[in-house]
This record gives sequence, C-alpha cells and structure tokens, in this order.
Amino acid sequence: MFMINYAKLDISLDLSCLDGIPLQVHRTLGKRQKYAKEQAETNTLLPVDVLLIPSKRAVDYIISQLPSAVLSKEIPEISILEMNVPRDCKNPMFGTHVDLARIATINHYIDANGEETCFYHWLNDKAVPVEKFVAEQDGTYLLDVSVPHSVKLIPGKSRRILTMSFMRTPYKDLWRMCASKIRK
Repeated sequence: MFMINYAKLDISLDLSCLDGIPLQVHRTLGKRQKYAKEQAETNTLLPVDVLLIPSKRAVDYIISQLPSAVLSKEIPEISILEMNVPRDCKNPMFGTHVDLARIATINHYIDANGEETCFYHWLNDKAVPVEKFVAEQDGTYLLDVSVPHSVKLIPGKSRRILTMSFMRTPYKDLWRMCASKIRK
C-alpha cells in the first residue's frame, strides 16, 4: 500500500554508537514555521532543538545501516531533533509547516509518546488533514517533509528523533528505493 506522505520502514537501527557521546544544541527551530499562523490561537507552538552528533564514526555507522540503493543516490545529513514539552502546556504542537532545507527524511523515533503527525493539502487557502500517523517507539519512518505537516505533542513528555535529511532525493524516489523495507 502506497502511503502518500509517509511509510513505516522495517529497519532496526543500532544506535548504541551514540552511548556516552555528548550532544550539543546546534540550533533551535523557531516556534513559528511557515503556515503555523492558523494554529496560534488554539495550540501552544513549541520550538525544536537540533542536536549534532560530533562523532563522524558514529554518523558513518548509522548511515551504513540504510539500504544500499538509498546510499548510492544520496548520503543524508544526520542530526537529532528534540522537543521538550512542559507538563502544564495546553495543546502543545509543532505547528503546520514544510521543511525548507530538506525534501524528505528518514526518522527513527528514539523517544515517542503517542504524538500524532498530520499531513495536509491545501483547499481554498485552508490546510485540510489528509493523512495521520502515530510513530512507534524505536520505529523508523520515511516522510515527505515538502508537504505541510504538524505534530501534536504530549504535555510533560520529550520527543527525540534521529533524523536523516535528504536535500536532493524526493520522497517518491526514496519510497521506491526502500520498497522492500516498507511495512505493509
């Protein structure tokens, strides 16, 4: 079954190479992303910290676990996204946005707590939900981040994702390259 904007991959990543490696915040993605304005009144928009992995050996090891067809097309950039949600936060959300620096990603959910990712299409200047999923803990997913999407977060929980960013390879191409790993 072809999911329009995401696919769960049957890939288990060994991240033990990250044990003991101190991660530093490289940058923080702002509370407002492109398209997030329409949700400002009903949701608390939260920032996302982008953490860099300072070990080239660890990055190379993680990348080596991807399908060879993917690696022959593009070597992704790797970082960790972290969203820390205060316990008293009302309707926390990473607002509706498109990723500007990348067009597709493979995300491995290190810490997942039932957060819902929703993809949208535009209809008369309104973002209309078309597809949703809740990522599984330690699950790996392919996402089309060139499509508007948002994430409903959970108060008092932290969400941590190892993200592999593709700047040149579109989602549909990655989907074909990962077809044998897509969980049906």
